[in-house]
Amino acid sequence: MAQTVYNSSPDAAFPGMVADNGLRDDRSFTNEGTAALKAGLMIVQGTDEDDGILPSSTGQDPIGVVLHFHNTDQDLASGEVVGKDSLGVVRKKGRVWVRVEEAIALGDAVYFRHTSGTGTEIGAFRNDADTSTCDQVSNARWSRPSATYNGVLLAELELNLP
Repeated sequence: MAQTVYNSSPDAAFPGMVADNGLRDDRSFTNEGTAALKAGLMIVQGTDEDDGILPSSTGQDPIGVVLHFHNTDQDLASGEVVGKDSLGVVRKKGRVWVRVEEAIALGDAVYFRHTSGTGTEIGAFRNDADTSTCDQVSNARWSRPSATYNGVLLAELELNLP
């Protein structure tokens, strides 16, 4: 039997999933830190130009969002990229599903967390500064509001970094 119904607005995907086939600037980086990174989190420039790391303070240079790839040592539910593995990163331009700490609506501001707090995750996104523990990403916007997947709150982010 032929499929006659198509959903033009599919359910939320998983952290770090590319949202569409539009113009995207991807690049590989190496996880500079010792901790596993998770797909769908913002990373900042590491010591070397090819290294990425989770943010640790305000004012660090964001380089992009960690992508999920099936060919890396990565768990789909947790999205963790282990150790010094290579990371695919949506670097300057593109749409990707990201981890968010709170409900997101279209038109909300875009911030990423650099300092931990209660119930927070470094590198995750939100719509406010949360008392100065997050930095704003001025050249980004929410292209789909938040939804829950496998217990993880996600939203679709469109990056257009300089």
